[in-house]
Formats: sequence, C-alpha cells, structure tokens
Amino acid sequence: MKKILFFLVLLSPLLSLAQTFENTDDMEVVEDTAYHCSRIYPSGVGIISDLHGLERVCMTIYSDEDGQLSILLVAPDGTIIELSTNNGGTDDDYNYTCFTMNASTNITEGSAAFDGDYIPEGDLSLVNNFQNADGPWQLCIMDDNGSDASNVTLKDWKLVFSDNAP
Repeated sequence: MKKILFFLVLLSPLLSLAQTFENTDDMEVVEDTAYHCSRIYPSGVGIISDLHGLERVCMTIYSDEDGQLSILLVAPDGTIIELSTNNGGTDDDYNYTCFTMNASTNITEGSAAFDGDYIPEGDLSLVNNFQNADGPWQLCIMDDNGSDASNVTLKDWKLVFSDNAP
C-alpha cells in the first residue's frame, strides 16, 4: 500500500501539469487606431485541446481610459479571440486581470479598474483546437480613439496552459 501511495505522490505533478509563459517587457500603445502586439513564445506545450490547453490569459495594462481599448489574443494558428472591447468607460487600468472561461463575471459586466478573473467577450476554448501551442502567441491592443492623447502601457502578460482548460 505504501508503494502505491508513494507512486501516486510522484505521479501527481504529471497529472495536473500547469505551464506558464510570461512577457514582462513594457509595450506602449499609441493612439493611432492600429493594433500593437506583444508576443510570447511557449515551448514544450505541444498540441492543445480541452484535455490540456490554454486555461487563462492574464495581463496588467495601465490606461487613462479603458473604454477606448480593444484587446485580442492571437494564437499560433491565427485563431483570434476577443478578450475585451471598449469596456470600463473612462476609468483606468487592467490590474492583473485574467481572462478565463472558468470565471463567474463576464468582462462586459465588470467595471474598471479590472482585477481578478473575467470571462472574455470571445470564447477562449476556441484556441484549444488541436493546434501546436509551441509558437508565437500575440496579445494585441488598440486605442480606438486616435484623436486624444491617452496613455496606454502593457506592463506584462502571461499564458497559462493546464488540465483545467475549457
């Protein structure tokens, strides 16, 4: 019995493997109504599906006016997921905001400054389509109102792949 328990303890990390990849380079988003994209290059993830796939996308964005931002995730195969578009009104910031289908509040029902977990506007599970996750993932942000001088900076973002994927 002790041998079986010991084996299960050794095997348990492999059964619920979570892999996190992060980009901590600041990226300024200028108000020119064009998307600015930051990239993460995961390795060792392999093929993703609903069994082991993308569970969450987290970010910190400093912004003068969240309601002017459009935020997209672009997977290596070109699948585009709308995370948030024009939410938050004139309030500021996404403070370690995570998008996951496991959240209880939709981003459209939240209020800035956004922090915690939110359901994105698009279906995050669409990227778990048996594509190879080992490639460039992009977080793309646009300041929709190019006529004013707002300040928008992506401070960091990360991808979490796990067995809790939608």
